[in-house]
Amino acid sequence: MMLNIPFDNNVQTSDLSMPSLHDMGIISPIQPVTHEPNQGACAMAQPLIASVPPVPSAQPMDQLTESLQREYLGPFSNFQDCEVRVCVTYRGVQVMDSGTYPVPTGFRIFYGSPVEQMATRQACQIFSRDAGKLFGPENVVPVPLPDCETHMQTQKQLDSTLRLLNGTKRGLLFRFENGNILAYRLCEPAVYWLDPNSPMVPTKLERETLTKVFDLVHFLTKLQEYALGRGEKPCPYFKFCIGQSWSLEKPFEKNLVTVTVYQKTAAENLELVRRNQDSKSLSFKFSDANEDDQLVAELEQLIASLNLQQSSSPPTLNGNMF
Repeated sequence: MMLNIPFDNNVQTSDLSMPSLHDMGIISPIQPVTHEPNQGACAMAQPLIASVPPVPSAQPMDQLTESLQREYLGPFSNFQDCEVRVCVTYRGVQVMDSGTYPVPTGFRIFYGSPVEQMATRQACQIFSRDAGKLFGPENVVPVPLPDCETHMQTQKQLDSTLRLLNGTKRGLLFRFENGNILAYRLCEPAVYWLDPNSPMVPTKLERETLTKVFDLVHFLTKLQEYALGRGEKPCPYFKFCIGQSWSLEKPFEKNLVTVTVYQKTAAENLELVRRNQDSKSLSFKFSDANEDDQLVAELEQLIASLNLQQSSSPPTLNGNMF
């Protein structure tokens, strides 16, 4: 169902009203790809309508989560739930690593041109259509998936990947709540996700359903167990595939479009615990040296000194000495 928005005569439609890519805070792929003339259609928005919940700014953690952090982390730094790192691979080839990026209002992963989608938003206003239902709120950080043409090995792989990407123009929305990351699927292709810290198999992300995909408290629980040497190392990320699931027989890396989203501070605190574990593993224990130990050490020094004297060159003799 579409919502009718009263026409606003003050709507600006010129290019001057559109912010630059820098102003929009767009996350770019590893290497920019030059667009060919026949790629223009890849950025066209599809006429699909969905109900999108509002995506508020990241909210401060409640008292329960804060107390759990103090209990589990102790002296470790507090979590900040507004920075992520997004990594994208096409059939096992990494095509994007965003680095850490602040996203306090949430973010949206999609395929296409952010500028053209912004123009589509303005067209929706002109024709009394709710652009938020198409692409989500305007204040989220756009994270466009990179073009795939230069990364494909076969024509079949290219055709299949483009089919998935073209269906992902409306994208997926992500927001933060008490340190957790929630996802909301707008795109047509099925999306399968997994939080590696949970004992579960990849799960289908239902369309237009807000779903928790990263559980902070569960991560903290496993981090505490790992710090105490009672559990395995937790994962500071969740991952998902577009259009495909995965299993032991068909690994995650073999799928056409895969995305891994790291929570920055979770990763930093995990690294802090890991370094602490490494330092403990190198902590050796010795008894105090007794007389026999000292005698052995002195003998070793004596032998080393004799070997040094024997290996040195003999002095040059002067004939005048005889």
